[in-house]
Amino acid sequence: MVDFTTPNLCGASEAFNKVVSQFDSIKETLKNQLEGEIDTLKSELTSALNVIETDIRGLISELPDVPDISLISEIQNFLALPAGSQASLNALTSLRSQFGEGLAALGQDLDSIISTASSAFSGGIDLCGGTIPNFVIGPDGLKEKPQDSGMPDKDPAPELVSALLTNAVNIGESMRELAVNSSNGVVEVTTNLLPTDMDSQSGNVSITVIQKYNEKDAVIISNLQKKNIAASPAIAKVLNASASAVNLPPVNSLKNPDEIQKTLKEYQRRLSVASNNFKQATGLLESMSRKLINTFPLNILSGGAEILVNNQRKSFDLRVTGLPTIPNWGENDSTYTSNQMNYVGNDNRVLKQTNSLWRQFYSFAKQADKEIKDAFEANRPEIEGNAQEMKKRLDKILQKIIDLEKGSERGVKILGETTEQTEKTYAVPSPSTLITT
Repeated sequence: MVDFTTPNLCGASEAFNKVVSQFDSIKETLKNQLEGEIDTLKSELTSALNVIETDIRGLISELPDVPDISLISEIQNFLALPAGSQASLNALTSLRSQFGEGLAALGQDLDSIISTASSAFSGGIDLCGGTIPNFVIGPDGLKEKPQDSGMPDKDPAPELVSALLTNAVNIGESMRELAVNSSNGVVEVTTNLLPTDMDSQSGNVSITVIQKYNEKDAVIISNLQKKNIAASPAIAKVLNASASAVNLPPVNSLKNPDEIQKTLKEYQRRLSVASNNFKQATGLLESMSRKLINTFPLNILSGGAEILVNNQRKSFDLRVTGLPTIPNWGENDSTYTSNQMNYVGNDNRVLKQTNSLWRQFYSFAKQADKEIKDAFEANRPEIEGNAQEMKKRLDKILQKIIDLEKGSERGVKILGETTEQTEKTYAVPSPSTLITT
C-alpha cells in the first residue's frame, strides 16, 4: 500500500495524513497500556478520539438535515390534486418556480415532462420506473440522479411454471429479428458517419467538428425511428415471439388442462403484441413531439435536411379512414376526424388525443390481462364441470383479445397519421449544411 506520509507524494493530503497519524498514535497507546489502569486509558482515548472526530468532520461534509426536493414526488402530488382546482394551480405554480428555470438551463422542458407524467399517470404507470427523469434540488442545486430503487412491501407472487416456458422457435425468430435490427443500425451509422481529419500530434477535435458529429447522431436516430426499428431489444423479442405464437394451430379440444394453459398463453402473447404495437406508435409520436421543443441538432428529421419548429400559429386537420370498428368499446365509426390539432400549451390537442387513446386502450388491456391471470388460477381439472366453465371463460377472453387487437390497429393508424402530419406541418429547412468531406 502507498505510504501517504512520503514527502511530496502526488495526491497526498496533509489533513488525511494527520488523521492516519492519530490512528497510529492510538494503536501505540493501546499497546503500551495493556497492563495499565483502565481509567487512565479511557481518559487518554477519549481525548484522542475527540480530536480525530473533529478532523474527520473537516474532511467529510455532514449530510444535510433538509432532504432533497424531488421532481417526481412534486409532480405526483400535483397530478393527485383535482384538475383545475386552486390547490392544483398553486402546485403547478410551485413546480414552475422551483424547477422551471433550472430544467430549462439543462435543456429540459418542465411542461413536456409534466405532460409525459400525466399520460403515464392516467394509464396507471408508475412514475418511479424511469418514465420521467429523476431531478432533485439539493444543497448543490438542481441535478439529475439515478432512479431510486424501491423496497418490496410483500412477498413475490409465485409464477406458474407453464407460463415461464418459451418455445425454441419463438426464441429463434426473436434473435433473427434482433440481428436484422442490429444490422440496419450498423448500416445507418456507417453510411452517415462523418470522415474527419485530426491533428495527429494533439488529438484535439474542434468544437465545430463536435457539433457536426452531434448533428449526424441526431440524423441517424431520426432515420432509424423513421424505419420503425424496435425501440429496444426487449420490445423486439416480445413482438416477434408473440407474433409467431399467434400463428400456432388452433386447439380442437379444451378438455385437457394443458391445452387450456396453452390457449391462455397464446392470448397473453397476442395481448403483448397489441400492447407493444400501440406503445411503439405512441413512442414515435412522443419522439416527434420532443423534437418540437428541442434545439438544434436534437430537432433534426430523418435525412437531415429539415428540422421541427413549434410554430404555435400552425395547426393541422386529422382525418384517418379505414379504421376497424369496435362496438364493445363504442367505436362504431371507421373514420376518425379531429380539426385544428396543435401543440399549444394547455390547449395541446395532440397531447389530449394521445392521452385519450392511451387511457381507452390500457383500461381494456388491464381488464383482459386480469381475466387471463384469473383463468390460470381457475383452471382446476380435478373439479367436476371445470372444463366447461373454462371454455366459457376462454370465449369471453378471446373476444376481449380480438377487440384489443382492433383497438391497437385503430390507435396505431391514428397515432401514425398524427406523427406524419406533425412532420409535414412543422418541418422547416435545417439551418446547417452537413460536412460531407
